Amino acid sequence: MTECILITHQFIKQDEKWKFEVFNFCMNYYRKHNPNAYIILTGHGIKPLKTTLDYSDWFYWSDEIIENEINKGHPKLVTIGLEHAKKKGFTYICKTRLDSIIMIPNIVDYCHTKLIENKKIMLNTHYYKNKYLLMDLFMYSTIDHMLKIFNPKKWVVSWDKSGMGPVANNFFEDVLNKKLLFPFNLEFWEKNLNDTILFLSPENIKWVDFRKHKNIINNISIEECNKYLWKH
Repeated sequence: MTECILITHQFIKQDEKWKFEVFNFCMNYYRKHNPNAYIILTGHGIKPLKTTLDYSDWFYWSDEIIENEINKGHPKLVTIGLEHAKKKGFTYICKTRLDSIIMIPNIVDYCHTKLIENKKIMLNTHYYKNKYLLMDLFMYSTIDHMLKIFNPKKWVVSWDKSGMGPVANNFFEDVLNKKLLFPFNLEFWEKNLNDTILFLSPENIKWVDFRKHKNIINNISIEECNKYLWKH
């Protein structure tokens, strides 16, 4: 088995019962449409349904909510998943969110083909043009690169409190071995990103967001998914 998917960036609090059904649907979907993939799940808070956990090949779920992970990129939980994948012998990994689905089947094969064809080192979905912010949700790269990017010991930057600033900074410093230029330099930023990263839009990868569309689970087709795509 060479395909590995890490599904993370989520938690369940006491007043979030809607997540049980959504998470179960998403994990079932990934399992069904990626039959050859080793699926890792990490999260925190109240445990999801047993069936949700059983769809994974391995999971780590903290019983306690890790407050400083929420809206900050979940570096600790991502790293736990990445380290497990590396121990299992995987080289590349596809990382995505638990409250969404990628409707392209066998997404690892799709991403790897795109990466090699375009001679890039990572797939991502978005970057900002006014700050050094690189999307921290859907990615495909080597595990070693992703471990550097999500290093929880290096997760504070002056220009951003989310996970996108640290992802941008760590990608440049620890993957590209370059320092970001200040003040913000759009030409430098875009050149280095586009030389090394292939950006695929949510439409490209059929990335459906259930945060606002949870009522349509079990009743969505790839033909109509554009109505419910993730928005950056």
